[in-house]
Amino acid sequence: MKYKKGFLIGLCICSWLTLPLLGKRALLKFLPASILVSLLVKLEFIIARKRKWFWFYQTKKFDGLHPIYCGPFLLGSMWFLKLGNGHFVRFMFMNAIMDALYAFPGVVLFRNWRVANLIRMKRPQFLALLLSNAVLLYVFQSLLEKGFNKLRIR
Repeated sequence: MKYKKGFLIGLCICSWLTLPLLGKRALLKFLPASILVSLLVKLEFIIARKRKWFWFYQTKKFDGLHPIYCGPFLLGSMWFLKLGNGHFVRFMFMNAIMDALYAFPGVVLFRNWRVANLIRMKRPQFLALLLSNAVLLYVFQSLLEKGFNKLRIR
């Protein structure tokens, strides 16, 4: 693919275009947990790059990871929390479908477009990593909601 940088930026922008559809209340409710998971994903990407688990397009001025965790991971996390609506099984089912699409055909497309590739990590391991992030997202959101409910009572 000739326009890797444009593709990644476009992916990020398309994710952010869904923000008005999310709603202000859902944004305020799910943003803190989504930011926590996005920071965790950023840390995972840094570790993965050092250990050569996977590779992302990068130049001196542009890192292909930034549009991924600032776009699809951040906004996708908020959407999954909203659509899961406190139901863990529904939340995990939606995440499992989306993560499987990303881990299997998505990885092949990214490799063919020369945007990203798995090096020392197999696709099932990558899927397990994505699903573990989903569990952490749900746990973070549950803890935040319990904390907010305690503050509201007092």
